[in-house]
Amino acid sequence: MGRAARFREHHLVLCLLVAAGLLRLWPHPAAIAPIGAMALFSGAYLQRVWLWLIPLVVLLVIDWMDGRGVGLATAAIYLGFVGIALLGRWLLNGNDSNRRIGAALPVAAFACWLTATLAALLATPPLTYPALWQAVAESFPTLTWHLLGNGLYALLLFGSYKLLREAPFVYYTPQS
Repeated sequence: MGRAARFREHHLVLCLLVAAGLLRLWPHPAAIAPIGAMALFSGAYLQRVWLWLIPLVVLLVIDWMDGRGVGLATAAIYLGFVGIALLGRWLLNGNDSNRRIGAALPVAAFACWLTATLAALLATPPLTYPALWQAVAESFPTLTWHLLGNGLYALLLFGSYKLLREAPFVYYTPQS
């Protein structure tokens, strides 16, 4: 793959990530958010780690536009984004088969749920083991919503990417 083709591929990936980030501005249930799927998608297709900053900046700007406070809980969620992106890189490792994406998705959704639970705990001290277990027990029903939300957004991101990368006007593959 030539340098120009890879450059266009990164543009496609980043455009899809920005579009998914903008979907956070529409009203949605709290546990159905694109963060986990965006992180998994970033880890799968953005080979340079510094490019992961672009979706993180998009999320930061959208959180700021939406009036969400940026504090310790938000920093924990963004750190979880990086962890899920690393997980996506490790689990998918350049292989974007439907089977591998399907296997990575529940792991990413669980990591997203755990990160959100810990972020909520950080927002409401005291930080004790009983408080941690209570937060996990109270947020356990939202795990299903995290699985559903990450599944929908992953279908949107990975599916759109697989369709668009074959389109001749988006992605050019030189004939060998």
